[in-house]
Amino acid sequence: MITLLCTDITVDKEDILKIYANRWNIEVMFKVSKDLLNLNKEFKAVSFDMIISHISIVFTYTILEYIKKNTRRHQILNKKPVLVL
Repeated sequence: MITLLCTDITVDKEDILKIYANRWNIEVMFKVSKDLLNLNKEFKAVSFDMIISHISIVFTYTILEYIKKNTRRHQILNKKPVLVL
């Protein structure tokens, strides 16, 4: 049995579960990212803005590298580059 609280009483229970499931996926993505990028151990920020800036830069770099590798792979296979996220 799952028990979730919601302050918006107009939302259906199915919608609450969908929202929670989506939110949980985001939490897992951040946990995995922090572990893979060693953000817990190697990055010490003194302000919230520094943390957001650092994570934004790291994610931007990661996405650009993914696009670069994806484009190169499709060029090698004589296909048009396709961005698949």
